[in-house]
Amino acid sequence: MGKLLDCNSNDLELKSLDRIANLFDDSYKTLNHNKKSDEFDFTNDEKTWALEHTSYICESSKEVIKYEKAREKGKNPDHTRIEGFIVDGDGELLAYFGNGMTSTRKNLRKCIRNKDIKCRKRLLKEPTFQRIDLVITVPDDPLFDDRNSIKPLDEFIREYNSVFNTYILQVDSN
Repeated sequence: MGKLLDCNSNDLELKSLDRIANLFDDSYKTLNHNKKSDEFDFTNDEKTWALEHTSYICESSKEVIKYEKAREKGKNPDHTRIEGFIVDGDGELLAYFGNGMTSTRKNLRKCIRNKDIKCRKRLLKEPTFQRIDLVITVPDDPLFDDRNSIKPLDEFIREYNSVFNTYILQVDSN
């Protein structure tokens, strides 16, 4: 199945920032990483610009991660917890069912709402921020293989009155 996703929040945040800075806008390189859980993930020195990171991993993919990690430790995990699993004779996972596009979009909207609530609370504590961007990492999801994949979510984003100035969706294929 390829390299396992490292679900460490700090690693995902730093990797996302690096990708955004290199592929989207290099001004993101000026942001500082905050490791405290009660602060924005990245901020500029003046505390006027923040970048918040979130990731969405469907339940099937979470089960795959658990399965593969158990195999790396030499265990013989139960693959029946993975919907639509196909394994070879050695227990190597060849395929599985992930979420459909409708379910994935619904869950991404939920991620945005949850981050919006957190960021509004942070803004009450630190009202100096004038710009807040959101990056959403979707690991290994073939449903988001081109820009048109996110259009229905774009419509929701325009209608949703959040604190975010910019939304960036990235698919992490490790």
